[in-house]
Parts: sequence; C-alpha cells; structure tokens
Amino acid sequence: MKQKKALFYAISNSKSLDEFGKKVEKDNLYVKNAVALVKDQENAWRKLLEELKEFVRLKAPQKIFEIIDLSNQT
Repeated sequence: MKQKKALFYAISNSKSLDEFGKKVEKDNLYVKNAVALVKDQENAWRKLLEELKEFVRLKAPQKIFEIIDLSNQT
C-alpha cells in the first residue's frame, strides 16, 4: 500500500507528465510498485497453497520471496 500511495502522490502533485516521469524515475517507483505487486500475488498464492497442503507447489512462492528479499538487501 505504501508504494501505491507514493505513486498516487507523485501523480497528484505533478503539474505535467514530464514532472511525473521524473519523480517516478528519481524515486524508482515503477520498480518498487512491481515488487509490491509480485509480493502481493505470491503471498496470496502461498496462503492458498498452504491451505490446500500443496507443499511441492508452495516452493515457487517461497523461492520468489527469497529472491526478492535478497535483491532488497543490495
């Protein structure tokens, strides 16, 4: 939700498309929003697969979270 708010404020506080584009690039908002979207989707899958006891298929969301967490540390 934090990333969506940041994008909303960038849009609403920009006087032009060019200004908005510069804010998005400066704050890396497009990447942050993409990561947040993937986290939301994989978290939903993880919860469903845990409920269904699909432990083999559960490895994919777990691996994705590992990769995202590693990339956020650098």
